[in-house]
Amino acid sequence: MNEEQRKKYEQLKKQNKTVENERRWDKNILLQECLSALGKQAKVIPSEKHAEVIKKINIATSSFKENGSLTCSGEFTFLNSINEIATDWLGERVLIVWDEATLPIVNSDLFLIKQNIEDVKAVAFDTWLVAEQSNRLIEINHEGVIRQYMV
Repeated sequence: MNEEQRKKYEQLKKQNKTVENERRWDKNILLQECLSALGKQAKVIPSEKHAEVIKKINIATSSFKENGSLTCSGEFTFLNSINEIATDWLGERVLIVWDEATLPIVNSDLFLIKQNIEDVKAVAFDTWLVAEQSNRLIEINHEGVIRQYMV
């Protein structure tokens, strides 16, 4: 296989993986209910940008604990509920990241996420909300612990 064929083969594999993931997402009832609850303003971001988002989470935190929660390397506060999020960033767009790598990353309005938080949390065990324009991150883990990180 020459270099040109190899590149074409890799590109086809990547396209096939994307199509496969999209089919899996269409069959995921909890994901579809979440997207429906968030409405048309919610957008699935391209998989090429996933590494960027994961890097931002890794900057905010140092490592995962055995139970799936994060060990913070920066400043954070515990929240009793999602309603305690500071109002100064309610108008921001955030990225929803779930702990299952096969799930998409979704861009949505934080206000709508708060209104539909049960649908958002139902998709996977652990959920992170990553602010697009600021250095803020919210972790909602499977034990019900909510942390707001400032990077």
